[in-house]
Amino acid sequence: MKNKMKEIKRPLVSVIIPVYNVERYLKECIDSVIKQTYNNIEIICVNDGSTDNCLNILRRYAEQDDRIKVVSTDNKGLPAARNIGLKIAHGEYIMFVDSDDVVNCRMVEIMLSIIQRNDLQLVCCDYTRDLQAFRKITAEYDNENLALIDKTKAMKSINDLKGERYQVVWGKLFDASLFHGILFNEDLCYSEDISLMSRIYYRLDRIGIYDCQLYYWRKHKNQATAKLGIDHIDTVRESFIEFEYFKDKNEVQIAF
Repeated sequence: MKNKMKEIKRPLVSVIIPVYNVERYLKECIDSVIKQTYNNIEIICVNDGSTDNCLNILRRYAEQDDRIKVVSTDNKGLPAARNIGLKIAHGEYIMFVDSDDVVNCRMVEIMLSIIQRNDLQLVCCDYTRDLQAFRKITAEYDNENLALIDKTKAMKSINDLKGERYQVVWGKLFDASLFHGILFNEDLCYSEDISLMSRIYYRLDRIGIYDCQLYYWRKHKNQATAKLGIDHIDTVRESFIEFEYFKDKNEVQIAF
């Protein structure tokens, strides 16, 4: 049965968007965030040394919407850009959006409501790679679409070939307190999400899994994961070593 949305409190949500050479997709991403039905958000855009027109696009948006903060740095990589966002975020909750992706206009509203209604610190939604289908989704809060899992299942799901929803940091709403003492490993060029999520899951007893496609994950040839090759295997291996450490601490038996 569907529940009507109910305002409990209106905490600030920090949406962190690392940006690097995505001028073709950036406007659609930013538009989807500024059009959120829940408007008590700060939008932290970290320009990671883009060589295209991204910085000018971001500055124009910031002139039009005072919720947008633009930080520009030399190119240091995705983990460093996200860490910059975390360090200046003021929100009680944190959301990551990649700058070539798109979010449903009710994503923050729905996921915040789930966290507040169920006393959670983390909720994950589903995603799609079909943009046309995504644009037709009418998102509503439906408690029947919510499952609550423990850290053991979450850690096991990281190792699943179809476990992207558990491996990545986008498509989630985090209680900001989960990042106390935790940042992205800036030595990892790839799979840095797995490293961080392993540490986050270890801190939790319950995780909300919301079965609704509130996030569009764009796949294109210029993104980092599309360029993963043999030279990057060591960074992927290192992230799984960290995952193994927290998996063992949690006494989760997973066969690689």
